[in-house]
Formats: sequence, structure tokens, C-alpha cells
Amino acid sequence: MISTTDVSTGVSVYAWGMMELLLVAILWGGTNPFLNRARAAQSEAATETDSKAATAINKRAKAESTNQNANNVDGQPLPSPSLVSLLLTPSFLVPFLLNQLGSLLYLHSLRVLALNLAVPLANAATVGVTAVVGAWIGEKQRLNAAVWLGLCLMVCGISLCVISQHQQEQDQAHEALVT
Repeated sequence: MISTTDVSTGVSVYAWGMMELLLVAILWGGTNPFLNRARAAQSEAATETDSKAATAINKRAKAESTNQNANNVDGQPLPSPSLVSLLLTPSFLVPFLLNQLGSLLYLHSLRVLALNLAVPLANAATVGVTAVVGAWIGEKQRLNAAVWLGLCLMVCGISLCVISQHQQEQDQAHEALVT
């Protein structure tokens, strides 16, 4: 773990890593409700199709899956039509790309932060952001007192992890100065 200070800003690299994790939680938690909404919209559209057409498509897909022509040149199966149509839908693609950006930022933050701190912080913050954004866009969920209590307990637990990690770093720096 790196515990140096950025000369240009005066902020420790550790603090930058924590800010990156909060941005990761915002990207992950902020996009999850939108991804769920896009998937639900696609599944609703699929169920609205004519049952005869759905049966014909299923028969064709089953026939293609047993046929060699359903594979690409390398012999790998082709992606399903529903996956392709989902990826071509802007209401799914934009949140998906932002979510993947969060994943890249998460990996970048792991070069600075300890894994035992980064994982719970990112996951707990993501749960909180998902709950808030989901409620904000009108997702059907129950944000009762028990959920809010759970979110507060997660924040307290993560705060204890952060304080403990910071205290360990200060102790190590003090020991290095003494010796």
C-alpha cells in the first residue's frame, strides 16, 4: 500500500483512493436501478409479442443451437438475439458503460487501498447509493426503518474499518520515525 502525499494537491494518495471508491459506489449504485429498468422493459416487450411468433423463434433458436451454422468461425456460439438487442438499447448501454467505468476505477483504486478496506467500502456504499437512486427514480422497493438502520450500521462499520486502517498507517509511520 502506498502512503505518500501528492505534492501538487497536498492530498494523500490514500485519500485519493477513498475518493475513487466513493465515485465507484456512485457509478455502480447509480447505474444499477437503470440497468434493472432497461432489462425489465425488454422482458416486458418480449412477453407482449405474439405467442405464435415466440414459439416460431424458440423453434428456430433450438434448431440453430443444434446446427453448426449457429456458431461463428471459431466454433464459439453466437450471442443470443436478446443480448444483442439489449446492448443496442441506449437505455441499457449508457448505464452499462458507466458501470464498467466504475469497475475500471475500482481496479485502479486497489493499487492504493488494502483489499480488506476497499471491498466492504465499495460494496456497502454501492448498496446505499442503489437504494437511494432506486427510490428516487420510483423503483418499487421498501425503504422502511429497517433498511435505513441497516444502511446506517454499514456506514458505522465501514467508518470503523477506515479509522482502524488510518490508525495502523499512523502507527507504522511513527515506528519508522522512531527507528
